[in-house]
Amino acid sequence: GYERISCLLDNDEAGRKATLAIENALSYRVRDASHLYSEYNDLNDYLCGVKSKQSVHQVQPVKRTAPPRKKGAALGM
Repeated sequence: GYERISCLLDNDEAGRKATLAIENALSYRVRDASHLYSEYNDLNDYLCGVKSKQSVHQVQPVKRTAPPRKKGAALGM
């Protein structure tokens, strides 16, 4: 068997519950490593550099619109 098992599960309720269940089943051999990427939703977001919504100030995107087009034909003269 394995001497040590590192859990790198999601930083949400389901991930915490799963880690706890694994720790309860395998006891001392399990290490919860999710603290290494605690500012992220999961390991993939950490590797991609995408911060979780809880740790980033929400900024409303600015709606960009194209300038109004002139009506009529342009002759270019």
